[in-house]
Amino acid sequence: MPNSNKEIVFPDETVDIISEIVRKYKLDVLEEELTEKIAKISTLEEKREIFESLPICQISGAIKEIGEGKTSIEDLPSTLQNRLNISKEIAEKITSEIKERIIPFISRPYEKKLIKEETPEIIKEKGSFPQKKDSYREPIE
Repeated sequence: MPNSNKEIVFPDETVDIISEIVRKYKLDVLEEELTEKIAKISTLEEKREIFESLPICQISGAIKEIGEGKTSIEDLPSTLQNRLNISKEIAEKITSEIKERIIPFISRPYEKKLIKEETPEIIKEKGSFPQKKDSYREPIE
């Protein structure tokens, strides 16, 4: 079951990589059109809707969903194809780049935290909880 509270840390270069992908596959033309549309609209809600439909936002959102465990990398081509209205071939090429350049470098600090929190319970169950020395107190004799 996906946990929306999972913290994900993306590589620093993620935005640059996605921007490069957008240009490489000519999705920047769509971004320019949508950006012009945003400038002409007066309500914040309409601007937000158009902004969220920008290719860079759609790709970023799809990657975030994978990192959060809401969807799988195998679903990414069809997700991109539907969200960006692109061919299956281009969606697969974009997915390949994301798999190679972003996904392996996503870190999940919450997993380390969970392991630390769960470890004492595991040790308690086995009956060998390590005793910690208290360096602030003198031993009682």
